[in-house]
Amino acid sequence: MTNTQLWERRPRAPHGDASPHTIFCAVGLALTLWETIECEISIAYIGLLPGEYRENKYFRTPGFDARYQLVREAIANNANDKDWGGFGDFMDMVLNYSRRRHEIAHGRVYNLGEYGFYLGPTNTLSRNFPAGTATYQYTSGDINSYCEEFGRLAKAAEPFAKQLGRH
Repeated sequence: MTNTQLWERRPRAPHGDASPHTIFCAVGLALTLWETIECEISIAYIGLLPGEYRENKYFRTPGFDARYQLVREAIANNANDKDWGGFGDFMDMVLNYSRRRHEIAHGRVYNLGEYGFYLGPTNTLSRNFPAGTATYQYTSGDINSYCEEFGRLAKAAEPFAKQLGRH
């Protein structure tokens, strides 16, 4: 299996990490970068709301899919007639990566003995193990590859926050 898009699941590496600590560090970096993306989106989202609307539902809305819908509605309504060009496409890209963020945030580290340490799904849900195999098994290298993409997204989010945010 090869990735055609960078946001797709990476294939399982034949050897995991020698220590769980590298995975823990990669997970921390991934989540910090993702939070940076979401903070910038939140600023842009507030700027698309009507001026008298001061309540930011963004971070009180659970799940990125639902927050994505909030932003898409705000773009469609565009109460402040701001030039949001490209923000919708950006949000679509972030939505694609949100599935990997979810896996990283909710995975756990497994010691697979001679194969090393991997981040994988919790084993309490059968849907995470179709045909007896984990849906994903990431090394720190895999997670760091997603971190590179999350970092690019965080950088790309900054201009939207500056352009659309309230001034």
